[in-house]
Amino acid sequence: MEEKEIIKEESTEVSEELAPIEEKPSEVTEQESSIEEEIDKVVLVEKPGPDNRPYAEVVEEERRVLMKQQKKSSRLSTVSIILVLALSLAGVFLINVIPIVSYVLMGLAIVVLITFSILIKRYFRPDYQRYISVASKALNEFCFADGRFKEVKAFPSDKLELAEIANDGAYANISRTASRNIVEGLFEDKGFKVCEAAFFQPAEKNKEKTMFLGKYLTAVNSLHFEGRFVIVSKGDEDTDIPDGLGDLVQLENDGKFFIYGPEEKALSLLDKKFIKAIKNINVKSHLLNLTLVIWAGKTIVYMSYDDDTITLPFQQPYKPDTAVQYRDNLIEVLTAIEMINK
Repeated sequence: MEEKEIIKEESTEVSEELAPIEEKPSEVTEQESSIEEEIDKVVLVEKPGPDNRPYAEVVEEERRVLMKQQKKSSRLSTVSIILVLALSLAGVFLINVIPIVSYVLMGLAIVVLITFSILIKRYFRPDYQRYISVASKALNEFCFADGRFKEVKAFPSDKLELAEIANDGAYANISRTASRNIVEGLFEDKGFKVCEAAFFQPAEKNKEKTMFLGKYLTAVNSLHFEGRFVIVSKGDEDTDIPDGLGDLVQLENDGKFFIYGPEEKALSLLDKKFIKAIKNINVKSHLLNLTLVIWAGKTIVYMSYDDDTITLPFQQPYKPDTAVQYRDNLIEVLTAIEMINK
């Protein structure tokens, strides 16, 4: 496993992260495989108590333990390679001198290789599963500590199905998804579901393009209308911009904030306080883009975040401010959705 971090997708790490999956496809692979191994059970997300250690301290301690495990595993691998090479070279050198000794040495090289492989796999393999589980638990307890959250549960082994997001109406031709840390619960007694996710589209030469990387949220609303609205609040760069808007009319555009709907007069269906609340969410720092898709009865939110927020770090120290911003953004979004959920 590369010494990077832990949810990217077409790569080799969630390389150790669910990190970006577009041009960095090697970062969800390893993490993804680690995530697949998590215990198949529902985890109650409890409110932090007075005896709980700070979430950042927990994540950083687990990261350091994992890093030590990785270094020990790497050292053992290096030792095994040196021994195998030494025995093999000695065997080659003696093949025409003392054939029997040569064969014995080559046999020993195979034995050493197999023995070290078994030892590393069984006893010295870095415990990525524990890191993900413990870190996710600490982060969830912090992010959902607000009293308005109730009955919050995490589903470590669950994944988003392609069918769940295929008809959202934001991105066209989604071909694959990657996800982890699915959390469900109530906010102000209304149901929600959120997770880290990455969505991909087919690209040229059998490659994939990452259309979205961040936090994916669904919640209910009490609206009744035909069609859908798409609201986009952009950051400084064009990150994860929706491309499935061809059938909609642009209702608002101030260069950073856009609203698309089924027809021009449809904008009156959205509460002005709700629109203002969404517009007031600062798309800055770790939050790169904010997109909402609103159907009658359902609101879907794409919160695009940078790698520091979506990935669990390995080599570099954990950045606590990422969880703080996500927690605040999540509460802001859910509070705004309450305005269209009478």
